[in-house]
Amino acid sequence: MHENLTIENNQPEVGPHAFAVYGTGTRTIIENCKVLSKGGDTVSLWNYKTGMYYHAGCTFEGSVDFVCPRGWCFIKNSKFFELKQTASIWHTDGYYINQVEN
Repeated sequence: MHENLTIENNQPEVGPHAFAVYGTGTRTIIENCKVLSKGGDTVSLWNYKTGMYYHAGCTFEGSVDFVCPRGWCFIKNSKFFELKQTASIWHTDGYYINQVEN
């Protein structure tokens, strides 16, 4: 669980992948945090089979697809700041990926 933190990837360029939080855990909770990057995939939690994520009271900043959970994710009372005119959130579950793998 992460709470009351500022997590920042301070690479200077807007756009390329620049993870601030990356993981494959089963459960990740981020509460009352600022998660910042100028790049894409700021928060990348990649456990599409059993991942369960909860984020509350957070500020997320980045460029394309900067919050991209795979698995189940619930986000409440949070703010999203997009640095480009693209998508802020990208999500996939295991169903589609399992179909491609099989």
